[in-house]
Amino acid sequence: MSKVRHLTSHILSKPGVENVSVIMNVVSNTRVDLIARGIIAGVLDAGKDPAKAIAVFRVPGAWEEEGFKILKKYGVPYVDRTVSIDQAAKFAVERTQG
Repeated sequence: MSKVRHLTSHILSKPGVENVSVIMNVVSNTRVDLIARGIIAGVLDAGKDPAKAIAVFRVPGAWEEEGFKILKKYGVPYVDRTVSIDQAAKFAVERTQG
């Protein structure tokens, strides 16, 4: 979680970077809740609102329901594994341009 947190904060600290999208394919033993916690913490460290700074979250894996609860608490848009990576990327682009 610490690496995800610091990487997210670092990316959002770059000039001109307003949003991040978290899109992954299934990776064995990926704990969605830990990635969600790390991303949220990194966004908060950067002084941003997770609901606005995260364009979309698509990370299938273990502990999905717990991860989705965390994202929902912060108003972060997320999709599950039924949404393709391409569809998630399109959603992220539409959300940040609209």
